[in-house]
Amino acid sequence: FSVNLYSGQMCTAPQNFFIPEGGIDTASGKVSFDQFAQKFVDNLNGLIDNPKAGPFVLGAVQSKKTSERVVESEKIPGKVWLKSRVFENPMFKNARLATPVVVEVEASKKEIFSKELFGPIALLIKTKNTDQSIGLAKEMAQQQGVAYKKGDKDGLAGWFKILGQVGLGLFVGLTLYFHNDVKIWREYIGKYNPNDATQIVRQVNGKEKVFVITKEPITTIPFVKNHEFNYTKLLPQGIRKFSWVLYTLIVIFIITAVSNGANITDGLDGLASGVSALIGVCLGIFAYASGSFFLADYLNIMYIPNLGELSIYIAAMIGACIGFMWYNSFPAQVFMGDTGSLTLGGIIASIAIIVHKELLIPIFCGVFFVELLSVMLQVSYFKYTKRKYGVGKRILLMSPLHHHYQKEGYHEAKIVTRFWIVTVLCVLLSIATLKMR
Repeated sequence: FSVNLYSGQMCTAPQNFFIPEGGIDTASGKVSFDQFAQKFVDNLNGLIDNPKAGPFVLGAVQSKKTSERVVESEKIPGKVWLKSRVFENPMFKNARLATPVVVEVEASKKEIFSKELFGPIALLIKTKNTDQSIGLAKEMAQQQGVAYKKGDKDGLAGWFKILGQVGLGLFVGLTLYFHNDVKIWREYIGKYNPNDATQIVRQVNGKEKVFVITKEPITTIPFVKNHEFNYTKLLPQGIRKFSWVLYTLIVIFIITAVSNGANITDGLDGLASGVSALIGVCLGIFAYASGSFFLADYLNIMYIPNLGELSIYIAAMIGACIGFMWYNSFPAQVFMGDTGSLTLGGIIASIAIIVHKELLIPIFCGVFFVELLSVMLQVSYFKYTKRKYGVGKRILLMSPLHHHYQKEGYHEAKIVTRFWIVTVLCVLLSIATLKMR
């Protein structure tokens, strides 16, 4: 509960817990809705009194100075209105500052408040759906010392998600490297050899040009005139025959990073779907341009035969994101969850690799990149300061970055809209690299 209730942040809104009308089965017997509310308070008091858990619950944070902020619980009809003060001072860690109480909101709801410290902590809601209560059943079973058997409703484990991302990376990397239909045309500066099956002559604007067909693992370097780079050159001459291993590892890393970035970004209504749709527009332009012989020649980019067909798939993805966003915009009626966000990230990364624009990902996926970076920095800095000073410190009020702005007081819709605007600018900059070299 200590991490749930206070991980260095203020709880400005209650957490929702669903409890079936018939109560919850625990090792010690059936616990009713009212009994659970009291149990919740008793456990919280026990945590506050615990010398190890207490400092976390009471918010022993970085500064030795006392800072005081006044927060207000969200206005909900029929709900008790309460102003509470949040004291942040390690000197208070042994003092009993929090007094949890149960407030009756209505017949089907009870709210856990802390008079002095937290404000609203948890909203307990009666429900007829037992499946929604599995999280609470797990928590109470663990408190009773009973082994909890993981069920289907608990979702995928983190390692299983990584396994899926690695599997997709292996499939995409090996397919792009070994499949015979994956080819690139590059202009050949030299004399045409009619006996060489890899050389092709084409008429371009009345001029005869020679192209060579290659299957090398090549990517595009943005902002550079001679802007192609062969991954094989990263290896010593003697082991370049194993370049497929290096290329596959790079693909796995890119897909895992972008997929997790999209997953982390999916924290506000309409954020991940809107950003993904805009990124899709950028990738669609890249795919169509690289798949058109004349556009590729005009823009001086690599020509990839039949790649224009991929723009149809990308258009379908954009349409799906926009259709989903119609119902996912604030206040959201539907949610994509890990299934949607991880998939969108995997699709975006795969398409970027297929069109050989993976080095542009930090630009057109700028929001994903910054969101992921904010979590990495926050966690790393907290662990470092925890190990060095005994008390973990934070860079942001809360990570990922969009939650930091929420803590600053920005409305959810404003944050989402501004992240869309940033994505539009990132997409425009990425498209500009087709000629800006």
